[in-house]
Amino acid sequence: FTMEGPGGGGLGNELRGIIPRSMEDIFQFLHQSRDPRRKFNVRASYLQIYNEVISDLLQPDRNNLLIREDRRRGLFVEGLSEWLCRSPAEVQTLMTQGSAARATAQTNVNDASSR
Repeated sequence: FTMEGPGGGGLGNELRGIIPRSMEDIFQFLHQSRDPRRKFNVRASYLQIYNEVISDLLQPDRNNLLIREDRRRGLFVEGLSEWLCRSPAEVQTLMTQGSAARATAQTNVNDASSR
């Protein structure tokens, strides 16, 4: 499997990639673990490191982001957008949006390789 699957994969598609499959599993687990004493938030971000520059693929105007470390947060990318997601379909929408902003180039092995 690839990360997204051919053509971005898509939910329910047999050839969907690792990301759509893992999102389906995560939300299925959360749905089965419903407990009024617990609250879960799923947040998604999508970044690209291209030519040593970190860019936010969901907010394309955010470039040259920096990796930081904080005792409370651990490692994080400063200025990277986070989106609250309530379903695998919402994650897939973000993946589609972010994929359109990726810098790609053809290689001998993959015609849409991120370079």
